[in-house]
Amino acid sequence: MLDEKTPPVTELDRLSAIIAHVNEISNTHFTEEDKVKISRIANTINSNKDFQESLKTNTKSNLKLLFKRLFNTNLADMYESDFNFYKKIEENIELKELLKEHLFEEVFRHGRESNP
Repeated sequence: MLDEKTPPVTELDRLSAIIAHVNEISNTHFTEEDKVKISRIANTINSNKDFQESLKTNTKSNLKLLFKRLFNTNLADMYESDFNFYKKIEENIELKELLKEHLFEEVFRHGRESNP
């Protein structure tokens, strides 16, 4: 049971915690605008038809492979529309992998809650 004084943890709260963790470990700084872009990537992947179908039938490790492909595709789509954001992630392999790992866990958790 939730404590009435403690507000429920939202998806945005969890994403903000992920970004704060990534910022701390990778010594980078994602802005509020960057957080919105990362959230958009996560939402796009989560709403992807193939990803939704895979949630129902595949193992977590197979789903992770699809997630990584979709993440890379979404990031590549930003090359022309938002080169600075693309470059911030793409130039730091450790940051990119850390972000992918944490975002996958969040998208996986959200997907499982939405499709039990």
